[in-house]
Amino acid sequence: MPEEPMEPLRNDPNSTCHDETVTWLASGDQPNPLTTMERARRERQLRRSSASPRPELLEQVRHGFLSFNPHDDGEMEADVFRMDVAEIRDRLPESVLSSFDHYRHFVEGHRWGFVRLLARYMNEDRVLVVAVRATHGGYLEIFDAHGMPLLSGRKFQDEAICWDGEFGACRESVIYDD
Repeated sequence: MPEEPMEPLRNDPNSTCHDETVTWLASGDQPNPLTTMERARRERQLRRSSASPRPELLEQVRHGFLSFNPHDDGEMEADVFRMDVAEIRDRLPESVLSSFDHYRHFVEGHRWGFVRLLARYMNEDRVLVVAVRATHGGYLEIFDAHGMPLLSGRKFQDEAICWDGEFGACRESVIYDD
């Protein structure tokens, strides 16, 4: 079976993807080493290979987060994960890390907002929420505890969340050339 070609580290053409990942995790300030296309491909594979989420969970999440306000400090700081701790990052699903790292790089890196990873409960189900506060509103990507994408959406200032038709569509609106 042929191996997939690996993307070299930007600063070191002799490094492997593993080296880049270790370097990135140690530094804490570089974007996820996977390209945007590779992350999208992996997320599509995850959605295809996993069982779909329960419809009642999707409905609970949709209604439970409709009025979520990323400009409310209480909502953004309650049950937040400390993402600078390697042990926490190691236990999180890859799909959640990809989402968090994307927004951290493109929103925090360009200094027009910040991102938090929150834990919330919808009845007995735990969900992981990538919440972004931006100057013009915010973004939400919600996953189940195993990293299965549930819902994503965008919020403009004082409006309710506008849910995406396809998970992750709001993420595409925050891509800039570095």
